[in-house]
Amino acid sequence: WVDADEVQTKLNQKQWTKGWVLAWRDIASATNERTVIVSALPATNAFNHAAPLLLPNVSESLAACFLSILNSLVVDYIERTKQSGSNVSLFYLKQLPVLPPEAFKEQDIAFICERVAKLTRTADDINEVWLTDYPAYTFQGPEERLQIRCELDAYIARMYGLTREELHYILDPADAMNDPTYPSVTFPGLKNKELKLYGEYRTQRLVLKAFDDLEAGTLK
Repeated sequence: WVDADEVQTKLNQKQWTKGWVLAWRDIASATNERTVIVSALPATNAFNHAAPLLLPNVSESLAACFLSILNSLVVDYIERTKQSGSNVSLFYLKQLPVLPPEAFKEQDIAFICERVAKLTRTADDINEVWLTDYPAYTFQGPEERLQIRCELDAYIARMYGLTREELHYILDPADAMNDPTYPSVTFPGLKNKELKLYGEYRTQRLVLKAFDDLEAGTLK
């Protein structure tokens, strides 16, 4: 256990006064669903080298956008082309193509923050300090959570300027190329898990459906 005052002292040295921090998981594996996994956590927690901190000097809403970018399929795809070991080190994160704050218009922030709040405001300790303008959220089941994540992935892909075909390739190169022998796979852990659970690569279907809905203007 680490005394909360010691944690606060360290954060004060970084001139960090917010009640939350962002932290990413340092350990990765080729079998994981995602490589870059970032969370919003109460600043009263103590962290070690396995959960390095990110302290973005931006508004809370832009920090939520930053969080969604880092957790996106697009950024994860780039990370997987760079990753050569089991550690998601800081020098990897510094190479990732993260959109700058000025890329986010008011409608982007509204779309992203509403969904990030639903995904993160699910426990009392974080609810007290993070995205407090939004209500706490209780999921009806894992399907609802997956749907929200897929909507974010599709939205962020469009912000990066990807076409549907490019997003399809990121999700599943062999399927996009219509060649089961195509020598590339991006998210084998995610795909294989969903094939066992649902009999389909559900994330792929939902992300592409959300992309189509965004293009048609029916998802807002």
